[in-house]
Amino acid sequence: MSYYPSGSTGNGGRRILAMVALVVVAAVLGGVIWSSVTGRRDQTVDGAAQTPEATQQSAATPAPDALDDSQANPVPSDEEEGVTYTDVFGDAADIIAYAKNAVVNVLNYQGATQPGGGFIPNDPEEQEAAEEDDLVGFGSGVIISEDGYIVTNYHVVEDATALKVTLYDGTAYDATVVGSDEKTDLALLKIEATGLTALAFGDSTQLRMGDLAITMGYLEQGCLSCTAGIISSPDQQVVMNNWPSDMLQIDAAINPGNSGGALVNGKGELIGINTLKKNYAGIDSTGMLINADGIGFAIPSSEAMTVISDLKEYGYVRRPTIGITGMEVSEEVAQYNDVVPGILVSEISAGSGAEKAGLQVDDIVTGIDGHEVTGIVDINQVLHDKQVGDTVELEIWRDGQTQQVTLTLGEPENPNA
Repeated sequence: MSYYPSGSTGNGGRRILAMVALVVVAAVLGGVIWSSVTGRRDQTVDGAAQTPEATQQSAATPAPDALDDSQANPVPSDEEEGVTYTDVFGDAADIIAYAKNAVVNVLNYQGATQPGGGFIPNDPEEQEAAEEDDLVGFGSGVIISEDGYIVTNYHVVEDATALKVTLYDGTAYDATVVGSDEKTDLALLKIEATGLTALAFGDSTQLRMGDLAITMGYLEQGCLSCTAGIISSPDQQVVMNNWPSDMLQIDAAINPGNSGGALVNGKGELIGINTLKKNYAGIDSTGMLINADGIGFAIPSSEAMTVISDLKEYGYVRRPTIGITGMEVSEEVAQYNDVVPGILVSEISAGSGAEKAGLQVDDIVTGIDGHEVTGIVDINQVLHDKQVGDTVELEIWRDGQTQQVTLTLGEPENPNA
């Protein structure tokens, strides 16, 4: 979590809209996150830790294809002569010493409302920057290539007018956003630097319940924090922005400022990007929230690698869409209006698969590829595993009758809408 201190419509559509206010959502987009974690300001760290000598002798796990021109920090090999897993990483301290130089502090500046934004930085260059922009939040990031590519959370850099990245040794760089994806809460940054310490990607698809997991991120500006725990679930489904994702659930604490930081395994490999925590476990018999501890989530490296590759190549994630804007029709609203539950089509994008397939305003989408549709997430569950150009079978309700429609998926006009 990052931390912030301070068309025509038919009768069916009109009847439903007149009865209840419904939020208009894109049929493949939207949603919320449980909670974001960030940190406050101040404080710098003096001195940089050195990567253990043994870790500099062996080859790195390959980064994503789109990042093949970079070299990640070498990961020790069990098979290398004279180097064993136990010798190199005997405990959490060794893992942290190995990985900490690749974890960075990300500062989010936005247009200042008063000179200096209400604080006075010690660094003269930051003083000058503060006259134009206000430090409104910060989080963490992970260097994934020695030439300055950094992965972090979308919500860490959201709405920033300027970004600054600070390394563990205190060196600061201006950063630019290469691309971002709100649905998976990921963003790719770039700083102009070379020879950086970078983490290699581990294989999150091989993780098991109980595997070691260490989180690394910044509690405050310049204050690196680490927590250790286990993988509670390697494939816990979480819906963010109406987009379903399989997350790594961990019991290691994710604290304010840790968003965008690293989740590493016992070899110091990057297996996830810290993103959120669950603040409550449910509701008791009296209707009160039941507080929860030890329920945090990280975006798996397998998912992150795919997103990062798209962000680097296109600046956004090539994600398929039906091409409609719609509203969720609940069972109650459907019964009252003598229609069926599903997604009521309120608008159709020009040139989209929906337009070409003959969908109409006031159609109600009730199924996709044999799956019942009662909300946006039901559609996105199917689209999650599809590519642009794939076809889907839609079941729609029109004028009291059910019809089947074959539709070719396209790209949205606004990929981050």
